[in-house]
Amino acid sequence: MQNNVSTTENISAGTARQYIDRTLFSDLIGWQTAAQENRSRQIFRFVFDGTPLILDVPIDQESVFAPLQIFQGTEFIDPTQYSVTLPGDGSTVITLTDSPIIGEIIEVQAISDVASAVAFYQVPLNLENNPLNEDSSSFTLGTIRTHYQGIGQNLRTIQGPIDGADNTRDLGDVLIYGDNIV
Repeated sequence: MQNNVSTTENISAGTARQYIDRTLFSDLIGWQTAAQENRSRQIFRFVFDGTPLILDVPIDQESVFAPLQIFQGTEFIDPTQYSVTLPGDGSTVITLTDSPIIGEIIEVQAISDVASAVAFYQVPLNLENNPLNEDSSSFTLGTIRTHYQGIGQNLRTIQGPIDGADNTRDLGDVLIYGDNIV
C-alpha cells in the first residue's frame, strides 16, 4: 500500500519479518533450510474393514517429521485419532479410535528405512513442487493454505485442528516443516 493505493509486486521483491515483540522486528532472508533432508514416504492404501491397519514395515520413530500421515478419503486424520504400536516383528499396527465407515478408503503415508513389498513411493517433493528450481513470481491463496496444512501434518507436536485453533504459534520456527513451497 502506497498513498492509500494498493500495489502489486513480485513475491521475490519483498522480505519477511520476524517480530520480537509487538513493534520490534528484524528482516529475514526468506528461505530456510528444511528440518530434515527430504525422504519420500511410502504410501499404503486400505479399504477399511473394521480391523487395525497393518503396515509390513516399521515406521522411523527418529524422523523429525511425523512418521505417519493418515487420510480418510482426502481428509487428514489428526494423530490423536489413532494409536500406533510396533510389535517387534518388523511391522506397524495402526488402530483408528474413531472408526470410519466400512468400505472407506484409508491412505497411510509412512516414513521407514525399510522398503515395503506392497506400498509405493511418493514422488520426491522437490520434483513435485518446483522441479525446475525457479523463483516463483506469485502464489495463490490455495498454495499458501496447502503449504500451511503440510506444515501442520509434518509437526509431531501440533494440538488442535490445522486450519483452526491450534498451538503452532507456541512451537517456535515451524516454517522449516513446510514441503510445498520449495
